Amino acid sequence: MLVRKGDSSAEMSVYASLFKENNITGKRLLLLEEEDLKDMGIVSKGHIIHLKLAIEKLTYDYLNLFHFPPLIKDSGGEPEENEEKIVNLELVFGFHLKPGTGPQDCKWKMYMEMDGDEVAITYIKDVTFNTNL
Repeated sequence: MLVRKGDSSAEMSVYASLFKENNITGKRLLLLEEEDLKDMGIVSKGHIIHLKLAIEKLTYDYLNLFHFPPLIKDSGGEPEENEEKIVNLELVFGFHLKPGTGPQDCKWKMYMEMDGDEVAITYIKDVTFNTNL
């Protein structure tokens, strides 16, 4: 993720429209060079470094994950055969809460830890959280 909501680098979210205007999605993002960022109008050296590091991490993750979802869908081709596997994962979900003076200024962050095979996390397709109110 290049920019997280509430992150100290929130000012970088202005670049999201630049990426959209220049049709930078999926694999194209992984191919961006420093000159490309400058051509798009990103002039801050610090922001360029931050973006390059984030893109480098995405590239590394893309190349090393066992079941990375495709960044660009193939327009043609045969549909893939679905194969089901049973995988047991031990997931620990939790959160950090920073209370404020009222309900409007409380902050919280959810996290997940996993024991076992690191590759197994790539089998998770969708997670839904429901409240029991």
